[in-house]
Amino acid sequence: MLLLPADIEILADAAGKPFVNPEPLAALGVATPAPAITLTHSGGAALAAAAPAGRVIGIDMEVEAGVNAEALANGAFGEGERAMLGAGGLLFGWCAKEAAAKAHGQGLNGRPQSFVLSAFGGEEASVDVPGGGPVAVKLAREGGRVMALALG
Repeated sequence: MLLLPADIEILADAAGKPFVNPEPLAALGVATPAPAITLTHSGGAALAAAAPAGRVIGIDMEVEAGVNAEALANGAFGEGERAMLGAGGLLFGWCAKEAAAKAHGQGLNGRPQSFVLSAFGGEEASVDVPGGGPVAVKLAREGGRVMALALG
């Protein structure tokens, strides 16, 4: 069956997590479950990602320019995390936490230090999500932006 972009409706749940509305798809005869989706935007750019139904997925993107490193370090990370990340890894750590939180449908909700960065190494990180366990995160830098993708 051929689906057009207009056939796919994206809504948000009460927590703001986007999802594909299954009703229009069912009306078209689509019997397979809708994919899990995630969205992010920053600095005039947007990213979207999808995963098979039943998987969890989260994505984040932040612009590097203008980041207040001291405020980010002190507000989002514990002492051990700051030592692991160093000054150059702070935004990567932040994006990893955001992506992991989005994957579990909760967002950081003003408590970024409760999402603990347990591993960080270049293009990969692991975040311990409250009530959700460890989440593997892929990291990238492109065009002055840092991006993170969590898929579980």
